[in-house]
Amino acid sequence: MDLKALETKWRTVLSSILDVLTVDEFQKLLLNLEKIPQSVKGGLLLGDMTSAIIKYYGTEASIALINNLMNELPRLDADVQQPLREIKDELEEFQEKSKAATSNETDSGPATKKSKPAAEVPGSSGETQIMKQDSTLNLQAPQVGDVLGLVSLSVSTTTEKHPA
Repeated sequence: MDLKALETKWRTVLSSILDVLTVDEFQKLLLNLEKIPQSVKGGLLLGDMTSAIIKYYGTEASIALINNLMNELPRLDADVQQPLREIKDELEEFQEKSKAATSNETDSGPATKKSKPAAEVPGSSGETQIMKQDSTLNLQAPQVGDVLGLVSLSVSTTTEKHPA
């Protein structure tokens, strides 16, 4: 069952629940529907309240809200609890399927390799060289002997070009 089908069924169930409430119970229910503006609550007929509840709370949240409010009123009779229990079971089944589908989508793709952050290595002339370590390359910082060899090579080539 998809969310749209669940919402359609919920509209019918919610309407039947609201129909069996007494005037006092309905007023208490309205007081607890805090997301619905007072101006909207006052101007709606009983039949329109179903749409307003779903509009302001959404399908999933309104099911949980009405379940809690029916327990607080208390309306624990079969006229209210039986259809509410059935819709809660369907919601739970829908959420499990959605969760499974979401986890399958995220798990099915190949794992992306994250490169390691760049490492700073002091250079021979006081400057800092940036060396990037990648999971596919195994770059390592130059060793002291390598740096000294490069420095002496650099000094010898410089003196050869420009004799003193």
